Amino acid sequence: MHVKALAALGSLSALLCLLFFASTARAQSKVEQQARVLQKRAIEEDYLATEFSKAEERLNGAVALCGVDKCSAQLRAQLQRDLGVVEIGGQIDRQKGMAHFVEAVRIDPAIALDPDVRTKELEQAFNQARARAGVGAARNAPPPVQRPPDQPSPSQPPPDQKDVANAQLDDCPPGSPCAAKAAAAAGHKFPRFWIGAGVGFEFLLLPAGQDVCKLNSDGPNKYSPVNDAGYYCTNPDGSDYPPRNDTTLAENKKLIDGKAGNVVQGVSPSNFRVWLSFDYALSANFLIGARIGLVLRTFPGSEPQKDGHVLLAPFHGEARLTYLAGRNAIMQTAAPYFFVASGVSQFDAKVEAPVLETGDPQPRSIQAWEIAGPWFASLGAGVRVVFGDQKNLALLLGGRGNLTLPVAKSPVVPSFGPELNFQIGF
Repeated sequence: MHVKALAALGSLSALLCLLFFASTARAQSKVEQQARVLQKRAIEEDYLATEFSKAEERLNGAVALCGVDKCSAQLRAQLQRDLGVVEIGGQIDRQKGMAHFVEAVRIDPAIALDPDVRTKELEQAFNQARARAGVGAARNAPPPVQRPPDQPSPSQPPPDQKDVANAQLDDCPPGSPCAAKAAAAAGHKFPRFWIGAGVGFEFLLLPAGQDVCKLNSDGPNKYSPVNDAGYYCTNPDGSDYPPRNDTTLAENKKLIDGKAGNVVQGVSPSNFRVWLSFDYALSANFLIGARIGLVLRTFPGSEPQKDGHVLLAPFHGEARLTYLAGRNAIMQTAAPYFFVASGVSQFDAKVEAPVLETGDPQPRSIQAWEIAGPWFASLGAGVRVVFGDQKNLALLLGGRGNLTLPVAKSPVVPSFGPELNFQIGF
């Protein structure tokens, strides 16, 4: 009887053990699956896009998931190996990368580099790590290098970095992460020439003014506005007010002082701009370029041109220098940008400024236009988003602030607004 009880107890214990190990295996399988997803995205997406910090973050997340016993030794070794690839291949921290390689070999002595990311530099570092871990060099691999590659022997001059990068590029399968890395080192990873088109809209800060529609009736400044704030007035149909074709300025003399068009300081919608753009990438962070285009919603009259306030045509032209923030920023999916610019353009905005004339009890509806320019300087910032299979399409969304420069009677007037520019790289 006791024998049967013991046998039953043993069977029950064996069944519980089986259930426990089965549950543990399922949990381990789920963790491994999650870790492999992180590993795949880190290498095939982030490393390929040279977003090395993001690749490192994903791999560290996978290592944390696996711990010391939640994933197979083979996967834990692969994660350490891939961290070494990112650290060394991404030129983040070679010493830290070597430590990851050594740990990978200690976990799984049979571990080898992934052929899709293999370069001569990585293979040399990996063989050194195997030697440190007490494991021989990988089969079918060149012998370990006894000195760091960045310290050439006195008898041999250091290799040209572009030649090294080109050699690595030849050694990598097309489209692989190591090919992208080597191409970047060789200096032809990113397009140098970017052409595009864009639009922008602005708001003008209107200065306060009194009797802004009144003209000088005599002297050397006859016919020009009395105000020095840059205002010119028009009728609702766009014709100049008061009209200047009357040598006697009869209508101008009817304006009542203090009621000849008053403007309170404020903000008003200004011009709409369309342009074509050209930029040349001096590096992965700096672009120099130009924009030419048209200015819309401009002052309808002609008198400011005679006074040197505006150009003869609604033309916009500027030279600009753009800085992209971040490592290899020109190829990042999203990168902040900052720019400075200077050029010639029109800057004008209108506001209602009723006037009262002698003998007329009702005020007239008149529009006062603030006219500034044509010279200006600008500062701006925004976000540049890159997309497309070749990462040669870019969208820049940002804002800019402009300051017109004092030319002739043109005042200093600030304006600001959003801009959108689309680029194609070659």
